[in-house]
Amino acid sequence: MKRQAFTLIELLVVIAIIGLLLSIIMPSLRKARELSQRTVCLSNVRQLTTGWLLYADQNEGKIVRSSVSSDPRDKNAWVKWTFPPTYENHILGIEQGAMYPYVNSTDAYHCPAAPADEVRSYNITNAMNGRLGTPPIGEFNRLAQIKNCGQRMVFICQGKIPLEMADSRHRNFMVDYPNNWRSKPGGDRGGKPRHPKGATLGFADGSAVFYRWVDPKMDTYVALEVEDWDQRYYGNQLTEINNNEDAIKFNLFVWGKFESR
Repeated sequence: MKRQAFTLIELLVVIAIIGLLLSIIMPSLRKARELSQRTVCLSNVRQLTTGWLLYADQNEGKIVRSSVSSDPRDKNAWVKWTFPPTYENHILGIEQGAMYPYVNSTDAYHCPAAPADEVRSYNITNAMNGRLGTPPIGEFNRLAQIKNCGQRMVFICQGKIPLEMADSRHRNFMVDYPNNWRSKPGGDRGGKPRHPKGATLGFADGSAVFYRWVDPKMDTYVALEVEDWDQRYYGNQLTEINNNEDAIKFNLFVWGKFESR
């Protein structure tokens, strides 16, 4: 008997069913992928935070400098800034950093949600032995100085730091004067949140958490282009920050205080 071909209507029904199944399955697959990436990111931050504590333990309580520096005075910079800023030199900068003997896998410095050409996804907050300057920026340079370690942030999955970037604003996570966000939390320079609905953080007691935004608008804020972010959150235009619970919480995490403007 000759096999009868599918009719056009039957083909359209099959296509519609496949499309419906994909619309049901794809969000679940996307969520599973995001959860997997977040889990690995959390593990990375926990490794880095443990390495940060080990460095202090073996260096008379001194903590690494949070700046990413090419300054020869910065012998204890956690990561070195190498020129020209190529992929290979960024790898070299990690390997030359003071933290590398304690976390000696470059994979641990890279968030799985990041693009493949991104070498380092994580930064240390400016309060933790920040960059050299007059006066130096940084509240602590010894572990013993930190009180309430479980509430003082050390690491953050900040987001993409482009290979060509040599701007000091993206060398560590800066909240400059207890209420100016000079770096975007949990989002890359191109305006994409690294992990939806929050950011991965590591604390001075060795713990690591995925901090979920309290304010649902934070994903929108983090998705701003960096120029818009700077205009809105750096300097005196802080009306939204003053009323943002996440901004207040981050300032407490970094500096232990918040001063509204």
